[in-house]
Amino acid sequence: MGEITDAVLDGTFCEACGELIDDGGAPGHPRYCSPECAGDRGATFSASSRSRSSRQPKSFECQRCRKRFRKMIGLEAHLRDVHGVGRSP
Repeated sequence: MGEITDAVLDGTFCEACGELIDDGGAPGHPRYCSPECAGDRGATFSASSRSRSSRQPKSFECQRCRKRFRKMIGLEAHLRDVHGVGRSP
């Protein structure tokens, strides 16, 4: 198998979305990063898997036009290119 598959199977990455579960170790079995990911697969979320407060949001929203981005860098580029935020006059 590939390295990513092995990381999912040992619990380093979320089984549903592939997000890194950075909580200090891999338990040796597949797990989920959030209750939403577990619910999408019909499973239950184990609180010991990962606390919700330590998670980064799955998307970032532009406060001006409400467009959503998967990564913060995408939001920053959008604000610069579309709304002119950060540009000198």
